[in-house]
Amino acid sequence: MKTRTITNPPGDGSVTPSQNESKIIVTKTAGRFKECSHGFVRGWAVSGKLSGATAISMAYGHLPPRLVASPHAHEFETAIYILSGRVRVFFGDDLRTFVDVEADDFLFIPANLMHGPVNMSDQPMVYIVARAAAIED
Repeated sequence: MKTRTITNPPGDGSVTPSQNESKIIVTKTAGRFKECSHGFVRGWAVSGKLSGATAISMAYGHLPPRLVASPHAHEFETAIYILSGRVRVFFGDDLRTFVDVEADDFLFIPANLMHGPVNMSDQPMVYIVARAAAIED
């Protein structure tokens, strides 16, 4: 099987599944950072739109200092690797339970678990997120 590498797909970055069947897609995050609905800043790199993925998405991002992200839940599992900084993640129906995570920690969030991170430090928390859904949000 012949494999081609594509860097930064042309146009809006959209890739259809038929274009992606035998290719490795490389996406640069530069210029792709945007604020998300929960208060995070993310640069999506793997998604259905960007790479033709059908069951996974990945992004690089940060949670600004002193930011309280809005509580939310996802219909899919999420894994996060903390590159730098620290954050407290509240979770559960009443958001009274929490866990503190910092650089070099992996965090797994089950599907449908209400959670809301709070960056209580003066430094951004920088992370990589992988999710069991090909969508960006």
